[in-house]
Amino acid sequence: ASASFDRTIIIWDTSSWQQETVLQGHDGAVSSVAWSPDGFHLASTSLDRTAIIWETVTWQQEAVLQGHKDAVWNAAWQPDGVHLATASSDRTINIWNAATWERVTTLTGHTDAVWSVAWHPDGERLASASSDQNVIIWDTGAWEQKTVLKGHTDVVRSVAWRPDGAQFSSASDDQTIIIWDADTWRQEVVLNEHTDAVRNV
Repeated sequence: ASASFDRTIIIWDTSSWQQETVLQGHDGAVSSVAWSPDGFHLASTSLDRTAIIWETVTWQQEAVLQGHKDAVWNAAWQPDGVHLATASSDRTINIWNAATWERVTTLTGHTDAVWSVAWHPDGERLASASSDQNVIIWDTGAWEQKTVLKGHTDVVRSVAWRPDGAQFSSASDDQTIIIWDADTWRQEVVLNEHTDAVRNV
């Protein structure tokens, strides 16, 4: 699945690498796509302030998630598929129930746009990256901030966990990637070989 600023999502057949279908439904640029863990749903986010849930057998829309007040940049599924998190320029993260598509809660704490969210492999923590130069780790049991990680000197674009959850990384417009220890929340190393903004990790 690919997301485009042409407002469409293309589903590609990975045997022939031909287009299987083109999904149209967003009124603005499509910023990201994310498959559900079971493969039966695809979430797409858009600058039109919505996320759309697509059912992947028929490619019909199952739900349109409305609640953000600005562009939605990223979506991430909890590893067990119970919740979906969406990150927005409105400075918030919405958590959605993946059975009913009702909003469970809105996480507030960032002071600028939220670009990326990533679940810990055990699903009990969520990391978010923001233009406020910080990464926030959220406790997903209480839906509260666990810690705020400061270390970047520019917009943080992306966060990603190591598969075993022992470390995670953050990428920034300050041209660095920071590797964090997930137990102490201390920086382990700063990777600084890029000469321009690091957008994804």
